[in-house]
Amino acid sequence: MRIVTVLMVLGISRAASATVIASEGFAYSAGNLAGANGGVGWNGAWLNSPLNVDAMGMPLDSHVVTPDSTYAATHPGFVSSGNKFNGYGTQTPNLTGNPSHDVRAFRFIDLTPPEVTPLLDAGRLGKDGTSIWVGFVSRLASGTSGGHGGVHLYDGLTPLDQDPLGGKLAHERVFMGDRASNTVWCLERACGGCMGATSDDTNVQVNGTLRFLVYRFDFLPGNETVRMWIDPPLTGTPTNASAVVTQTAFLDFRFDTVQAGSTNFGSTEVLEIDEFRIATSFGELVDPSRAAPTASSNGPICVGGSLQLFASTVPGATYAWTGPHGFTSTQQNPSIPSTTAAAAGTYAVTATVGAVTSTEATVTVSLGADAAAPSVTAPAALTVTQSICN
Repeated sequence: MRIVTVLMVLGISRAASATVIASEGFAYSAGNLAGANGGVGWNGAWLNSPLNVDAMGMPLDSHVVTPDSTYAATHPGFVSSGNKFNGYGTQTPNLTGNPSHDVRAFRFIDLTPPEVTPLLDAGRLGKDGTSIWVGFVSRLASGTSGGHGGVHLYDGLTPLDQDPLGGKLAHERVFMGDRASNTVWCLERACGGCMGATSDDTNVQVNGTLRFLVYRFDFLPGNETVRMWIDPPLTGTPTNASAVVTQTAFLDFRFDTVQAGSTNFGSTEVLEIDEFRIATSFGELVDPSRAAPTASSNGPICVGGSLQLFASTVPGATYAWTGPHGFTSTQQNPSIPSTTAAAAGTYAVTATVGAVTSTEATVTVSLGADAAAPSVTAPAALTVTQSICN
C-alpha cells in the first residue's frame, strides 16, 4: 500500500503600508515658534538658539503668523490647518536696522514608532532600498528674493547654545527651497564644501505665488537618486518624467533632524513655509489622513481552515478589501471560511474618511506544501497512520 500525505498551508506575509513619518501644519498661536510642540511624528518641541540675537542684542525668533496658507483653497484635495511659519518676524529689521538676519528653527524627528523602523540605518532615516517623500508649501511672503530660505535635513545637531546654526557644516545634508545665489526654487546636497555636492535649480521663480514643493529621495547603495516636482497634480503619484529636477548622483546621506528658516543677507526677503510633511508616499504629503491602515492576518493556517484578515483602526473610516478569486468585503476584519487553494494571492485594503481614501495596504497569502511522503510497503502486521491538518 502507498500512502502520500500532503499538507497545504496558507502562509501570510505582511507588506509595509504608507506611513506619515512627521507632519507640521504650524497650527499655533501667532508668535515665536520655539517651544511649540504640535504636529505628529516629532521628538520634542521646536528649538531656537539663545545665540540668535542681532547687533543690538535683540532676540531673532522664528515666527508663526496668521492666517493659514491658501494652497488648499485653490487645490481641492490638499489638506491644510492652522497658521503658517515665517523664517523671522518682520518687525526685527524695523526695530534695529541690522541688515542681515539668520534665524533657524530645529526639530528632531521621532524615530521610535515601529512603522518607521524599516526606514532606519544606524538610527537615522535613509536605509538603502527605501524611498522617502518630503513636501511643503512655500512662497515669498514679503520683500525680494535676495536671501535664502527653506527646509534643511540634518544628520545630528550641535547644541544650539554653542552654535545658532546647529553645526551646519558638520550636520547639514540637504537644502530645499530658495538658495541665496539664485532666485528660483532648488534642491541642494549640502556637505560643508565637500567634493561631490550638487545644486540643482529649477526655472520656477521664487515670488508671491504659493508653491507645493515635493521631493522624493530614493536611497540606494552608493549615491541616492532624488527628484523634485513643483505643484504636481494631486490626483495621483507624479511620474518620474514630470519631475523638474532629477539628480542621480546625490551623495549618500542619512538624516534625523529638520531645520527651517530664513537668511536675508541684507535683503528684505521673508519666506513663508507651511504644511511640512515627511512620508513614504505622495498621498500622505497631500493629506496625512490618507495613511493606509496596517493589513495582517491569522496565518499560517491549513487549507480548509478559516482565514481572518485584519485592518488597523482608522477613526471614522469605512473599509474596502479586495483579493483573489473576486474577493471583496467592506468589513474592517473580514474572514473567509473553509479556504481552498483559490484563497492564495494578495489582499488589499483601503480606509476612507469622508471623501478621502487612503493608499492601499496589502497582505500576501501564499500556498506551501510539505515534501511528498515516502512510499511504504507494509507487511501484514504493520499499521500506518496519517495525521490530518485541522
